[in-house]
Amino acid sequence: MPAMFAVRNRRAAPLIALVVTGVVGTALAGCASPAATNQVKATEAAEATDSAAYVKRVRPVVVRLGTSASTLSGRLLATSSKRDLPRLHAAALSQLANVNEVAAALPDLEAPESQTRSQRALVLAVQSHRDYLSALARATNGTRGLAQLGTVRARAARSVRRYRTFFALAPRGLPDGITSAGLDRLDGLHAALKDAAIPPPVRTTTVTTAVVVPTPPPAAAAPARGSLVDYVANSGGEGVRYRFSPTLGHLVPGNGPFEGNAVTVSCFTTGETVRGNPWWARLANGYYVPTTYLRYSSSGIPGDAAYC
Repeated sequence: MPAMFAVRNRRAAPLIALVVTGVVGTALAGCASPAATNQVKATEAAEATDSAAYVKRVRPVVVRLGTSASTLSGRLLATSSKRDLPRLHAAALSQLANVNEVAAALPDLEAPESQTRSQRALVLAVQSHRDYLSALARATNGTRGLAQLGTVRARAARSVRRYRTFFALAPRGLPDGITSAGLDRLDGLHAALKDAAIPPPVRTTTVTTAVVVPTPPPAAAAPARGSLVDYVANSGGEGVRYRFSPTLGHLVPGNGPFEGNAVTVSCFTTGETVRGNPWWARLANGYYVPTTYLRYSSSGIPGDAAYC
């Protein structure tokens, strides 16, 4: 019996040693755990403090961006035809100025080391927000808006995606009024730009009827008694344009006589004042030029001249 007990004890010895080793290891671990636990708790407390401070600093920025996104989204939802585009364009410019102010203030917003990734994500999101608003402003101001719609869609999607990344990295407690605002809901804009791209029939008719054939120049008149020859001058070397009447705005298409060219004056009349001189010369070809640009007549009408 004792011998049998001894054999059994020898067989159980390894198992007993393993159990004893585990118990001792557990006891030693239990002795070291308070210090390690305290260190972990201290680190977690510091990170929680940093997170709370970051949330406090960044909250006004996030709220302002959310308000901007909500305002623009309301205008997007109200857009369905080309008559809505001017108001959407004004809203895009207004919110672009708003987001630009936020972007300018971001470098002064201090972020703790634990929130470096969050801060970087916010900077990228705001940059994408600005790019989106710039593209939207261009698309709503001009005739090529429909061609630019693809760019607007892509930038809207990227902006929303980057804001989602920021909120995923940032501490809890920040209100997300941006990603759900509807910056990428552009169906109404699509309809409005499509409407603006279709020219109305009236516009086509107007363009057709607006083509006016210039009035043929009057028949050249024979020089009247008292007609004289003068020369183009005082034009800075450029010459002078013909007019249908003694008015600067009543231009005859094409060039007139150049500096130094001779012109035959049939008679003189008064008209629109040019450089303080109201006198105009009616030439033999039936057109008018200001006497301001004639060498001799600019200083006064000759005594033997005819009046129109």
